[in-house]
Amino acid sequence: QQQQQQQQQQQHVELLEGNALELEWPKSVDYVVAFYVLDIWSPDETERFLQKARASLVKNEGKLLIVSLAPPIPDNWISKIVMGLWTSLYRLSSTLVGGCRPIELSMNQRLGWKLEHCHR
Repeated sequence: QQQQQQQQQQQHVELLEGNALELEWPKSVDYVVAFYVLDIWSPDETERFLQKARASLVKNEGKLLIVSLAPPIPDNWISKIVMGLWTSLYRLSSTLVGGCRPIELSMNQRLGWKLEHCHR
């Protein structure tokens, strides 16, 4: 029975819902997941979120998973065309692309993040 309780504790997942910029974050988490959020926030809001995430993740060497629009992949002409059109539409009227803009990953490096990419 004690072994079963230990296994249940190890498999514990807590999902926090709400505005990530206003939530009271736990002091330590293993993962933070952000799906298509950073590209609709302002750069200041994005930076605030990344700082909060870093403060909670650093104790467990946790990971931040970001799924988002990003600048084009070097040497990929299709990516360059799509992101060029997307960026032009965003500048014309952000509502044309749902308010989403490619995010600059260099900001993450400035905040001390180690970047791992997965392009598909």
